[in-house]
Amino acid sequence: MQKITEVCRSFSKTIQEESYSPISIFASYKGELDGSETPEEIKKFSDSLYNLAEKDVRGEQKKIERVKEIKEELGGESPF
Repeated sequence: MQKITEVCRSFSKTIQEESYSPISIFASYKGELDGSETPEEIKKFSDSLYNLAEKDVRGEQKKIERVKEIKEELGGESPF
């Protein structure tokens, strides 16, 4: 059986802030293993890296959406 010593997981999302103005958000994590893990331990480790990447991307998405809401509240003016 092959030893797995690294696991890389990522998550990305593209949102349309405005027409013809997509925003791509990407997070990627890599973790090291010692090669002695069971398939179940590797799966759990992989899932935790994926969940971390997804959480980061969704957090950034919420920030972008909040800025868009503030901009709309200001009548289209940038809040910055």
